[in-house]
Amino acid sequence: MGEWFRFQGFPVKNNGVNGLILDAGGDILPSQSSQQTLMNNTREYAVGWFTLSLINAGLAQLKGRSGLGWWFASLFLGPICTFLIVVLDPEKPKP
Repeated sequence: MGEWFRFQGFPVKNNGVNGLILDAGGDILPSQSSQQTLMNNTREYAVGWFTLSLINAGLAQLKGRSGLGWWFASLFLGPICTFLIVVLDPEKPKP
């Protein structure tokens, strides 16, 4: 065997050892480095921020505003745009 198994982001319970990663031979492997953890956290943060921008685009369209414009603004200002979309009155349709 001799292969090493790594599971990123999930603590592994194996033989009663919590949070430690074991290879095929049962030897304990070092856990993720702080740099790997930071990269995982950054990825999760970016996915959440992007999801918020899509939600903001939908909210803006429901209020008669430009979904594309608010989506682009939300990529940079995120929760501030959410607050503005919720607080501002809907656009009046032009006659």
